[in-house]
Amino acid sequence: NRELYCSTGVWRIVFNKHNIYNAKQNGKWIYLNKNGKHINEYEYDSINFGLLWGSGYDIVYKQSKCGLVDSLGNPATSVLYEEIYEVFGDIFAKKDNYWGILGKNDEWIIKPGFNFIYEFYNGLAVADQNDKWGLLKKDGTWKINNDYEELIYDGSNSILVITNDYETGIMDTLGNWILQPEYDYIWNYKNSIFIARKDDISGLINLKGEWLCEFTYPYVWHYSHDLFEYDNDGNYGLMDNTGNVLRDYEFDEIGYMWDGYAYFIENGKYGIIDSLGEIIYEAIDEEEPFYY
Repeated sequence: NRELYCSTGVWRIVFNKHNIYNAKQNGKWIYLNKNGKHINEYEYDSINFGLLWGSGYDIVYKQSKCGLVDSLGNPATSVLYEEIYEVFGDIFAKKDNYWGILGKNDEWIIKPGFNFIYEFYNGLAVADQNDKWGLLKKDGTWKINNDYEELIYDGSNSILVITNDYETGIMDTLGNWILQPEYDYIWNYKNSIFIARKDDISGLINLKGEWLCEFTYPYVWHYSHDLFEYDNDGNYGLMDNTGNVLRDYEFDEIGYMWDGYAYFIENGKYGIIDSLGEIIYEAIDEEEPFYY
């Protein structure tokens, strides 16, 4: 930021990598070229410069409405929306309390009618309409109808779905169930491995519905790297991402992994394990060892 003193007062100058300048005078912001000439005739109450270095757009505000200006200082949209942002080249805009997708010249690609639309992956986005979630295509029609309490989609072929009965399952992008909605929750780890819980019992499951470990643990959660921690009444163990048990209820407590190491407590004594679950320092210390 720079301040330029001129005959008409003090200008606050903000410039970008294209040598486009934003000047503020008398409480209003304008766009200038490197010669000090107005790029457009508009004046704005405020400008959010945070997007400038990422997507190439500024968010501009005027009379409680907002729009987008590109990195060359040209309006990309009108200033008539309640909220607006850009993700992966798609312009999400809120008008009359509903979200849609904008194209050029303020023409709607998807007309406002949604409580919310998440970013698109492979042409598909999770969207909420009438408080029900579905999978939306870029033409504004449903790939998977909005019949669900919640959907989670990350661009892969699997979609985490919570049904209206608050049961959790996994379906593909065609709407076919991979894992039937019969679990209390399912949490995606990676590489098509999931933590599933049902009737107070947890385990690891793959997209074929095969249990990678015995479905007998009260709690299982991702610990660090490819390790999972499990618990039974305050006794903790470790397994790998194939369900192979490395330490079966050996520990009273396992600390946070730090730079590949963590402390554990066994019979009231401290030791150290590494990111593979191997004990590299036996539990012989009365106090937590220094390992970071």
